[in-house]
Amino acid sequence: MPLPNRGVLESLPAEVLARAQWWERHLVEILTGAPTEAGLPAQPRPEYDPLRTSLRQRELAKVAER
Repeated sequence: MPLPNRGVLESLPAEVLARAQWWERHLVEILTGAPTEAGLPAQPRPEYDPLRTSLRQRELAKVAER
């Protein structure tokens, strides 16, 4: 499912928008291997590389970051 238009998100309170952006960075890294601020093309960190790790392994790597 595509993300909503940025204009929709920007109408949210600042703290809600910041939290949504925090989630987005982490979820995009789990799904694609590269965080959103990395730009394209970006080299994924080894623990998030979709060519070398399963989705479950990437989820566990994200949990281990905490």
